Amino acid sequence: MTYGRQAIDGVLIRQRIQEGGEEGSFGEGHRWRLQVQPFQGEDRLGSTGWELKEINLQVQYREGEREKQLELRTLRLVKTGR
Repeated sequence: MTYGRQAIDGVLIRQRIQEGGEEGSFGEGHRWRLQVQPFQGEDRLGSTGWELKEINLQVQYREGEREKQLELRTLRLVKTGR
């Protein structure tokens, strides 16, 4: 869980969060995949100059002989620059 938290914190501290995906690895045998996209179902912000982004992180790792997966999701309000 610590590795997953580090990966998602690395995105949240950025000044500009871009849509799309990233992936990488850390530690021994830990792989991660991050996806950023507009949050579906929230259109109340309209033309306010703000947009809600959904950030989804999947971490895969081994624990003994087992392959495990952890998924973390969060939302981030970002300025659109309008």
